Amino acid sequence: MQPFDQNETIVKLNTCHMPKKLFWIALSLIITVFIVLTTLTIYFGIHSQTQTIVQYESFSISTTTRDYNETTISTESTTLPAPSRPVERIPTDLKPELYQWTITPDLVAETFIGDLYYTFTCLESTNKLILHMLDLNTDNSTIAIVNSSSSSMPTFHSWFYDDYNQFMLMNFTSNFQPKTIYTVHIIYSAKIDRELEGLYLSDYVDVNGTSRTFLTSQMEPTYAQSALPCIDEPARKAIFRIIVKHDPSYAVWTNGELEQSKTLIDGRIDSYFAPTLNMSTFLLALIVAPKSDFACRPDRLLSSKNIKSRVCGHYALPKIEHFAVPDFGGGAMENYGKAYYFLFVGLLIYAEVAYEIVHQWFGNLVSPAWWGELWLKEGFANYMETVASDFIEPSWKQDELFVIEKIFSFMQADSMPTSRPISIDSTNPDDIFLMFDRITYDKGAAIIRMMNMFFSYNSATQQDLWRYLTEATNNTIDVERIMTGWTRQAGYPVVEVNRIFKRIDENIQQKRVNSVLIITHQPFNLFPSTAQQKIWWIPFKYFDRTSFELSNENPVIWLNTTSTHLSITTSDSDWIIANPNYYGIYRVKYDSQNFHQILTQLQTDLTRIPPIN
Repeated sequence: MQPFDQNETIVKLNTCHMPKKLFWIALSLIITVFIVLTTLTIYFGIHSQTQTIVQYESFSISTTTRDYNETTISTESTTLPAPSRPVERIPTDLKPELYQWTITPDLVAETFIGDLYYTFTCLESTNKLILHMLDLNTDNSTIAIVNSSSSSMPTFHSWFYDDYNQFMLMNFTSNFQPKTIYTVHIIYSAKIDRELEGLYLSDYVDVNGTSRTFLTSQMEPTYAQSALPCIDEPARKAIFRIIVKHDPSYAVWTNGELEQSKTLIDGRIDSYFAPTLNMSTFLLALIVAPKSDFACRPDRLLSSKNIKSRVCGHYALPKIEHFAVPDFGGGAMENYGKAYYFLFVGLLIYAEVAYEIVHQWFGNLVSPAWWGELWLKEGFANYMETVASDFIEPSWKQDELFVIEKIFSFMQADSMPTSRPISIDSTNPDDIFLMFDRITYDKGAAIIRMMNMFFSYNSATQQDLWRYLTEATNNTIDVERIMTGWTRQAGYPVVEVNRIFKRIDENIQQKRVNSVLIITHQPFNLFPSTAQQKIWWIPFKYFDRTSFELSNENPVIWLNTTSTHLSITTSDSDWIIANPNYYGIYRVKYDSQNFHQILTQLQTDLTRIPPIN
């Protein structure tokens, strides 16, 4: 998914003056009201109880009522939720295989009915089946095991709803048996809102000026559970077979290809879609919209196929469809075979299309094992968006813009003490949503770009990626050792290049970037600790007036200590510049003489230094 930038809003408060007597009266009233409200809050807080796990046996249950347990911290205008505890992961004793999902949407009543046949394989014996579920009204009388690859057919007994983890925990009278395939049947209903999450309604104005309503979806990161009971974790992939029951005035699109449509006696249509590939739940897509008379131009369609065969190589799906959605929370979304975009204008659209096409491989075919490794798919897509755009139209100088718009952008945020590592092991729901930020997208892309300086890519978890990349270099580079510092530490280094001209060598020192924009009452460096001393493996290169064209051919010098001495042959009268093309994720600080030599070169003939540097 491609996020929007969020602009900061600054509000200035006007000051006013009042008589001193009136001031003290007002202050007394405020204190009195505060005491009364505090007393009432404590009283009702003690006498109220909430229960988040309830057992249900023979009646319908709605999961729409939830206690968020928020704590309000009053400043001038700030409300902060209390830190949430980590959620649990669903056990891996049952492996998802197939979701046969029939949905009957009613766009007028703003509701839908879901009919799910969920097929799974038992890996370890258990009598519990756990699925994610949110805001669904379940018909308990329909819950049953309806199929089994053996004679074992456990009987449904009861189920619990864990409100915090959003778990539907089903208990059965006997255990599921290992190496056996089962299918459970669940019927449920839910409301459709306009919150831009899960299944939601949106509007557009047609060519006649009429407002039309349609159904669309956004499942990333964890909204699929509001559309159907499922294991809503990226690594728990399964096949989806989707059937949509709809009014004949609507057209339907989903991840699979339309196989057939059947007209029912009442005039409604059942649209059957081909099974998808094995895919994560966050890639599920559905659009139900009024039929229109527009179509893709044949010449453009042929051009698209031609580009696909030349650039994309093998692609497992028959086609990729692209939809513009008026109300869309993200910039774009890479649903498998069905990419969504917000209504962009101008040059942004080519980059977004490239981004989501790249995601069909990096993110869809190969997905992150957990949201803590989101940077793998978003970093690849973000970087390859630049590569593809630069290939299509070199005059746009996308690689140069990458440094300005992405590297410099995340570096400002990553210099703060509140910055986080790009890869985190957390199941905290707040952390999952916070992962969709510049650190994930832009720093992730910068890391991939830096790695591209010395090899190529592959795989699913970052440990897998490091292992395969190490093998690809014939074990000449320990990729995991190098990259751990970049993905498990917050921040980035600054490299100081101090030239000792008489000895014709340079002293290269690295240290962590000091915090900026943080104001304290005492110097920040007064309390250094060993935990704050961080070392990166830095791929270092440099060039001078005569050697820029050869800089890509020069070997990488790895800096992995706080101080490294390097002999050079550059004349004392010439400048040197480190980090050609800004491939390395680090800033460079030069000694004053070399810095002034660079300034002189820029003032006399700036074409001798590449624009990126």
